[in-house]
Amino acid sequence: MFRSHRHRQSINPRFHMPHLNWLNLFLTFIFWFLFIFTLIMIDPYFFKDIGFTGSYLPFFIIVFGTITFTINLFLKKIIRSLVYATALTICLYLQLYHLLTIINTILIFALILVLEFLFGYLKPKTRTQKVHSKHHPDINHPHPTPTL
Repeated sequence: MFRSHRHRQSINPRFHMPHLNWLNLFLTFIFWFLFIFTLIMIDPYFFKDIGFTGSYLPFFIIVFGTITFTINLFLKKIIRSLVYATALTICLYLQLYHLLTIINTILIFALILVLEFLFGYLKPKTRTQKVHSKHHPDINHPHPTPTL
């Protein structure tokens, strides 16, 4: 039997155990608790004029944090989570003032697509993308046989 995760990785380098980010999980639970507490216990008119008049700013900060950390649990990329959470929070904020239309929604999600392509294009190349040669032994034969 294997003693630890590191020992297992040293024996089989292809083995990858998913890592659970405990801080992300903790923050997700905190923001979900705040969100549910806000919905159940606090009168919406209490939040209405904090920050800016009629902005419901504390509520949308809690919604933004809830969406960000929940998406980050699944995607494991904080930048993508922030982009998606910003887009969804903007949609909710526009819906608050009855300004959300199909055109606004399409434009917001088109902006997300542009940002996805931009982040994907600017992302540093990984080892497999740098070494894209037909003659490289790792690509053609994962375990090359030794020649005598």
